[in-house]
Amino acid sequence: MSEAELLSRVADCIEKVENEDGEVVLAVYDGIVSIPSIILPFEKLTRYFESKNILSCIDGAQVIGAIPVNLPTLAPDFFITNPHKWLCIQLLHQRVESWIHKTRPGTSDVTNYLCAPSSLELIDQIGGLTPLWNTTITLRKVPFKHFHHDNPVHE
Repeated sequence: MSEAELLSRVADCIEKVENEDGEVVLAVYDGIVSIPSIILPFEKLTRYFESKNILSCIDGAQVIGAIPVNLPTLAPDFFITNPHKWLCIQLLHQRVESWIHKTRPGTSDVTNYLCAPSSLELIDQIGGLTPLWNTTITLRKVPFKHFHHDNPVHE
């Protein structure tokens, strides 16, 4: 499916709801679909939903550390991520703070928050996320067989 077709289908769905006297209040969508690793046009979706007065909530779990994103420029209503894969911390960017009262259901472990400053300092010391992105891009080009534990290269 092309980007244009995806955006057209989204607009068609919104229009269908509106034609049936419904109202779309919130759109929740991925930034990157983990399987099959597709980057959605989340910037364009965010602008579209903004033009329709629909709140936008981007599931950015796969975004942070994978591709650059400028939250102030993107300006979704909500951008939710868990960058433990990249930064060893959990993070919730919330533009509408009063709507979310609890971000850690079922747990009171504050370890992620306590390690955030050190994790961000480490990322800063290695030159930001760009070196991580470059490593990820390089590793995507290495055949999977090189990561197998029986590979003599690792002995």
